[in-house]
Amino acid sequence: MSLTAMLVAVGVTAVTVGRIDLQSTRLEEDQADARLLAHAMIEVVRLRLEDDDGWRNRYTNHTWTASYQVGSASYRFKLVDEQDGSLSDDPADPARLYVQADAGDASRVYSVLLRDGKTLTGTFQVLASNDDAAEEDSVGQNVTNYTYMLIGDNGVINVTAAVRFDKLPVKLGERVITAEVQFTSMDSQAGATTITVWAEADDDADQFSTGLWDIGNRERTTMQTAWSPGAWGAGERAAAQRTPNLAALMQEVIDRPGWDEGKAVAFFLEGTGVRNVRTRDHGVATAPVLHLTYTAPGLSVDYTTLRRELAE
Repeated sequence: MSLTAMLVAVGVTAVTVGRIDLQSTRLEEDQADARLLAHAMIEVVRLRLEDDDGWRNRYTNHTWTASYQVGSASYRFKLVDEQDGSLSDDPADPARLYVQADAGDASRVYSVLLRDGKTLTGTFQVLASNDDAAEEDSVGQNVTNYTYMLIGDNGVINVTAAVRFDKLPVKLGERVITAEVQFTSMDSQAGATTITVWAEADDDADQFSTGLWDIGNRERTTMQTAWSPGAWGAGERAAAQRTPNLAALMQEVIDRPGWDEGKAVAFFLEGTGVRNVRTRDHGVATAPVLHLTYTAPGLSVDYTTLRRELAE
């Protein structure tokens, strides 16, 4: 027996049941509208705060704003520093944003953490033949147009390999989280290999040339990173062929006063043992790429922290 039939059976008139059903439907609609509005206003408030450099001083911790009308509904919000109760003392502290939306007879409150800085990612390829090169250390001879390049020492020659990534979107002073160069192996190699990686200490790394000591004469970053790759199979392009995180090297370049977005970063690799990698001249699909994650100014919403709260 349906709930409506049961109510009629115990003496509630059909007209009354109809009114209850109508009210229930309206309440469900109001609840859906309030939920939708609350979720939407999280992004609206984030954008408002992002455009307001003084928001941490403008709003009082744990205090609701006035209500803002959206059609027949309304919303308000408050910000809470859960670390120490002060929005203004430390811009690194996340702030929990509470949004309350009211629609008809329904009210919904959701909260989420806001963090300073937007995390961005990108993949940047070696763009031209002379954006990767190898230099024989003993004579300074550079090669830019081979289909592969040697990294390390094969027992006959010791080589410094170099790769350059141009038109990077990172701005001066932004924080590099990860910077990893992905190579493709040329052949199978399993010998013990230890590689040291530097970045070029330059505001905008030039393309490589065939001039003597073009790579060897370039200034290197103070920071360096060690890489001991495992065994490689021919044609592999996976985790084994990817460098460790080079963020510290790249950050040293990004923090140079002459750096700006759109410029280029170069990396140098040398060591003992040997690994052969494919170059841009081998083909676009197997050319080295830079996988980059960095933080740009702004506010990001950590939706993993989204939760429903009790309406006040």
